[in-house]
Amino acid sequence: MPKLSRSILAALSLAGGVHAQGIPAAYTLVELQPLGGGTESVVSAINDRGEIVGRTEFNTGPVATSWDLSGAAGLVTFTGGGSATDAVSINNEGSMLVECGGCELGFGVRLSDGTLLELPTVPGGGTSSSIVGERGSNDAGQAAGVLTEPGVKSNDFSSIVWELAPGPQMVIADTTLLVTRGLGRSVEDGLLADNGLFLAGEGSTAGGAGFFVLDTRTGDMSVVDPGEQDDIAAPADLNNNGQFVGIGGGGGGDVAFLFDSRTGTRVPITGIGCNDFDQFCFEFFPSFTYPSAINENGIVVGAAEVFEEMTTGTPKPTGESSGFVWSESTLTTDLRELLTDGSGDGWSLVPSPALGIDILVGPADINESGILVGNGVN
Repeated sequence: MPKLSRSILAALSLAGGVHAQGIPAAYTLVELQPLGGGTESVVSAINDRGEIVGRTEFNTGPVATSWDLSGAAGLVTFTGGGSATDAVSINNEGSMLVECGGCELGFGVRLSDGTLLELPTVPGGGTSSSIVGERGSNDAGQAAGVLTEPGVKSNDFSSIVWELAPGPQMVIADTTLLVTRGLGRSVEDGLLADNGLFLAGEGSTAGGAGFFVLDTRTGDMSVVDPGEQDDIAAPADLNNNGQFVGIGGGGGGDVAFLFDSRTGTRVPITGIGCNDFDQFCFEFFPSFTYPSAINENGIVVGAAEVFEEMTTGTPKPTGESSGFVWSESTLTTDLRELLTDGSGDGWSLVPSPALGIDILVGPADINESGILVGNGVN
């Protein structure tokens, strides 16, 4: 049985070999090995210094792991002893947002010197209902999530931002009410950009869902409509330019988009091979594109269903998926087409029986140099 592994896809530095908007013309694949004795390696994020974090799966449970660009793995430990179960993000200072079993909220910030700082709970309530966003950390040393105040018939959902303070310690810097709604609604996925932009998305069984874009510096907030059907607003990542990627829709019509909160525009991200059939794929095959990250240049990565390349007629799904790289000028490019040096040979797709297709979980993150981290089976 093949072993699940995560890999880094490092851009080649080829003079003149770069597409529009900075998409590299080619990639090479370097495997991120698990720690010794581990069964799988799972990558979460990469920073602009090329530091990579995630976890190694052992029979006894997961252990937080870091890698460098060569693929060498290291154990993520804390000053004074102990380790985390997962490292879900890393900023450009080397601070990590980690999952820690002994932390009250289940998360903490590991500083670059190994110091673990727990995220404090909200005084007077909400202790068990603070959801820390897995991309909810930034270069300013802040972390973010969504705070739920449970009620009998309704839930109030608020943003929550923690920041680094002298001590050192993490303290609650801000909480802002996002929405007060009835049953059947939830707000999750608190994301935080370096410039203080906070993003969360709402799910609903009754329609009316939206993306909440909050400027934590000024308190200004806008709600972005996810699309024609509004049961789902699921954000994946955002940048400092107010652009974010995610999925909006509902009722079997979920569509992947790049959203621009500054202009209110939405650009659909279609399946691989569907670039000449945007409207058709948008309407009839909308649910199989999954953006996972966006960088400051507006380059998006993720996984998408593959369609037969056609110049006329109806595009046909091939029944498989692949990782993709996308920009507004190049549209959806199959990542396998950019592995031109043979480094991707022997790597196959991750089965996903729940979707009824083979789907590559795909790139998980991209940094400003265009280096990707992602997933595959060999």
